[in-house]
Amino acid sequence: MPMPSPSNSFLARNRAGREPTETISVHGRPVALHLTPAARRALAHRAEPLTVELELFFSCLIRTRVRFPATGDAEDAEDGEVLAANGRLRLRFRPVMSRHCSLAEGHQLNGFPLAEPQPFVPHWVRLDYRAGTGWTGAFGYGTGQAQEAAA
Repeated sequence: MPMPSPSNSFLARNRAGREPTETISVHGRPVALHLTPAARRALAHRAEPLTVELELFFSCLIRTRVRFPATGDAEDAEDGEVLAANGRLRLRFRPVMSRHCSLAEGHQLNGFPLAEPQPFVPHWVRLDYRAGTGWTGAFGYGTGQAQEAAA
């Protein structure tokens, strides 16, 4: 029997009956942005926008990850980067790949330019903030809550 993922329980608790905070357009695709109340409060107290990278990693498998790079680690504005949450959130879609067939951390990732990125842009993004652990997030594909619960 598979073990339930802690992130799935987080997502289930925070999506029940909630509409998106806002819908933004990334590379021409509408993306539902869901911010928990704690995330909205944390964003309101930030002096600079929070950079959020939606990393889609192509290797022998595909992996999704939400990254929160430090301000100094964030690259300059990229094509397809979107401001959201009243300018307090910089959201970017970042397809990457590696030369090796491995999902392990620590190897060099290269940008993976997509001629048509729109089909790969996620349908939804969820962000939360906890005082003890910081920012967490997830993104996925599918438009209904039932589909999101499976993601």
